[in-house]
Amino acid sequence: MEEQARIQDEEWYNTAKANLKRLCATQRQQTLQTTVPDSIAPVPLPKLQLASFSGDPTQWLPFHDAFCSLIHTNVNLSDGQKLHYLRNCLNGEAFDLVSSLAVYNSKYTEAWDLLTARYKVMRVMVDSHIKAFMAIGRAAKDTAKGIKEVLNSILQHVGALRALERPVEFWDDWLVNLTVSKLAHETRKQWELSLVMDDLPSFSVLREFLENRSRSLEMVPLLNTTAKTTTTTKNVFHTAFTEPEVNIATSAATKGPHCSFCNGDHKIYVCSQFSQLDSKGKLTATTRLGTCINCLSKGHSLANCHSISSCRICQRHHHILLHENFTNQPAKLNTLSNEQRLNVTAHYADADRVILLATAEIMAQDYTGLATRSRTS
Repeated sequence: MEEQARIQDEEWYNTAKANLKRLCATQRQQTLQTTVPDSIAPVPLPKLQLASFSGDPTQWLPFHDAFCSLIHTNVNLSDGQKLHYLRNCLNGEAFDLVSSLAVYNSKYTEAWDLLTARYKVMRVMVDSHIKAFMAIGRAAKDTAKGIKEVLNSILQHVGALRALERPVEFWDDWLVNLTVSKLAHETRKQWELSLVMDDLPSFSVLREFLENRSRSLEMVPLLNTTAKTTTTTKNVFHTAFTEPEVNIATSAATKGPHCSFCNGDHKIYVCSQFSQLDSKGKLTATTRLGTCINCLSKGHSLANCHSISSCRICQRHHHILLHENFTNQPAKLNTLSNEQRLNVTAHYADADRVILLATAEIMAQDYTGLATRSRTS
């Protein structure tokens, strides 16, 4: 019996020893896999830039949290070093508050207490953030940039008020109304069209809509509708005579009336200097300036004038100030020489049969009395 017990004990011992060796080998292998080689150099991290503070109550909380986490609670820095860092972070009104204190260890606590006593005032901080809400500018254009500027400003002050433990989660109605009032017209229109239910929308729904709206405007920019258009007209009377092309380009609207005769801020037909000229002088001036004889505007001729007005004396298409120059228009037409009124051109084809085509250049008078050169066959 004793011999059998000894043999059984030896077997248990050998089994336990083998299991222990196997466990130690597995742990050694895992340690080798997770150990970083000493040959790999550590990655250098960029230096932290301390936040600055100039006395704006809306910026006190982020400055306070950042300075406390990096400098104020750092046990490896002396109070003199902390005061030096503090002075370097301050500017403007806040720097003037502690500038008279010398950089000694005993002065740091005094300087920090001065800042917290003036700027860590809950009522002042909350009031400053609400005023900043109201001062957010309205988006001038319906662009992704304008939407993001409004939304980012709203979220910045909402986050600050939440950090001040204000109940902003219950301000949805006010935040929605304020945010929508800062948006451009088209975005406000699309927001109203997206509301199919009569329930009051939450601020999170508006935020999601603005994020999608700005993303869509970035992907599909608005078309430019301010491009100038050019109309080209071409009238062909005959193969032997072709009128030149006339280009009429739309020009930008002027800011106010402008006189092309004296460069004054009035129309030419009310210009005192232009009115002092006789009828022939007025016609000469309009010809020199290149103005239309019907509306006295620059940029087009009588043939391209779209004005429905006419002379109130003879009802012809010329301005009433130039009427005396057109009273004898038919007589002048009759005094044209034969050479001026008739110009015949013959065309033929070199074939078995000779065909004679004759055209005549004539001066035709329209119902307004204006003579126009044209061709007829």
